[in-house]
Amino acid sequence: ITHTENVIPYAFAGDTSGDYNSWTPTVGSHLLKVISYAGANATGIATLAKVIHFTVTQGVVSVTPTPSPMPSATPTPVSSGPTISSITLINADSDVEQPLDGVSGHSSIITEGSNFDLSKVGQALNVRADTESAVSVKFNLDGGTVSHIENVPPFSLASDTNGDYHSWTPALGNHTLQVTGYSDINLGGIEGATLTIHFTVKSTVSTTPTPAPTPSPVPTATPSTGGGGSPVSTTEPSSYSPPTTITHGGTYSGNWQSTNMDVPAVTINTSEPVIIQNCHVSHNGTGIETAGSNANLTVRNCSFHGRTPTQDNRGRGGAILAPYFKNLVVENNFFENTATVVQAYFYNGNATDQETLRVRFNKVRNINGNFRNNTTGFSWENFVAIQNFVQSAGNPRYGEIAWNDVVNEPYKSSCEDIINFYSAGGRADSWFKVHDNFLSGAYHPNPHDDNGSAGGIQIDGPDNTRTAYIEVYNNSISQVLNGGMGAAAGSHVYMHSNRVVSSSKEYVTDPVNGSWTTGSYAGLWIFESVAGASPAMSDIRIENNLVGWANPDYVQPYKNRLDFLPQYNLGGGIKNNIPWPDQAITKATEDNEYQLFVQKVFSNNVKLGPQQ
Repeated sequence: ITHTENVIPYAFAGDTSGDYNSWTPTVGSHLLKVISYAGANATGIATLAKVIHFTVTQGVVSVTPTPSPMPSATPTPVSSGPTISSITLINADSDVEQPLDGVSGHSSIITEGSNFDLSKVGQALNVRADTESAVSVKFNLDGGTVSHIENVPPFSLASDTNGDYHSWTPALGNHTLQVTGYSDINLGGIEGATLTIHFTVKSTVSTTPTPAPTPSPVPTATPSTGGGGSPVSTTEPSSYSPPTTITHGGTYSGNWQSTNMDVPAVTINTSEPVIIQNCHVSHNGTGIETAGSNANLTVRNCSFHGRTPTQDNRGRGGAILAPYFKNLVVENNFFENTATVVQAYFYNGNATDQETLRVRFNKVRNINGNFRNNTTGFSWENFVAIQNFVQSAGNPRYGEIAWNDVVNEPYKSSCEDIINFYSAGGRADSWFKVHDNFLSGAYHPNPHDDNGSAGGIQIDGPDNTRTAYIEVYNNSISQVLNGGMGAAAGSHVYMHSNRVVSSSKEYVTDPVNGSWTTGSYAGLWIFESVAGASPAMSDIRIENNLVGWANPDYVQPYKNRLDFLPQYNLGGGIKNNIPWPDQAITKATEDNEYQLFVQKVFSNNVKLGPQQ
């Protein structure tokens, strides 16, 4: 369903002067994507989309009729409750019953003492409870190692979406499965007898996942800036100059501040080459803005300091805003408490290495779109937002986002996609490269907001032609509400050799055990954000990544994990990835991921942040 609204209130099913039209969602899992535009009828500059996953269920109401008086009542037998007649093995790839011996036409019923071989039945499996009378079903595997409740048929251990079974791979060895039916939803009503089955899983071919690489010890003397170098202090100066406008090319240094949210600290109003270096920029609104001047801008060795908004219900400004640019280079800078760090719209360069987009060697702490006057309001912000490369110039060659250290902390930041491509990318002879970044944290002001919508790296937009030729590799991603990385649009997108590992917990309210951030969803995804786009999405590959994304509501591939869901694997491009071992992912795990990044920075002699 696709719908466009031009008049407030913006309603999915429309309205008439505030009288909302009725809409009844179908039972099952859904994905809702909302995009706002600057112009009417979905025209003009598009903002980043908000994506929400939700599930609709439908219970059965038990109605007890009023008994009629009878001269001599006959006692009614007490119901024994719903029965589970059998347990069936399911192939989650084909969504059909899977014979235990792998031979078509043979039995798929798991009976007491059954065994099956993963080399014959595959690893994408599920288990269905067969019942004619149960309204809800409880599964208990191995004494609670996996415990799951189903309210909608087919009742399956690893759940499903409208009959599209989710994938589950059982561990090798002996198992005990207990299944119980109930006469009402959520294990209500009468409890039926529990069906208990013991079965064995084996494999003539080893299916043990490749262990995650054991991190090497990180030298305690290694500086977080990495690679030595000559870093300069990011501490703010004692005084600033007022806002300035640059109208001619050249190299500029200084310290500028703007406290007016509608006036940038630095405005670039020339297409001549401008270099801004060795500076501090303090801003409530935008830090540096190119003002639509088809800019050629380099920003290096500067520190940006975002300030609390001076107006209610409005987010602070971004650090660098470059609409209509031909060259933008942002290297060796420090950013704290700003809104979107780099916004790059409408590329107008000549597609040479002198007119491109490069964002490298920067340090970022706490991207912040929070409003000043309430605890839940915020604006959608990013580290890098690359959008609407729809000009005749096409996409740039030699585009690169690399070696950036980005950390957002819960309760101190609010961020959507950390890196977002929207109708933008590279070229067939020069793919846009996103590599060797550390991307951690994308929270709402309340990290426990259920409506997580962010991605560590998201490929997005309505255009599968411009959104193309993007390679993503050697990045580390964690703690993102909604998930790690994926594509919702595009063609020729290749994501490989990344580390996508998250505990999906924040450790402020509970420093020891952590507290689940319920908006965190899955590690990887491929889905179509705009149905029917022409040409269709194609050649999306997400392969050979190390993936471990914690989620307490799923068993994919292990308990408390959702590395990815088969129904969000459009075209089957998510394959041959390495699952993190079946063990808890904790804050120590995430801290170690950062130390691995620091070690990599140091060993490659990369210098992060402002340098002398």
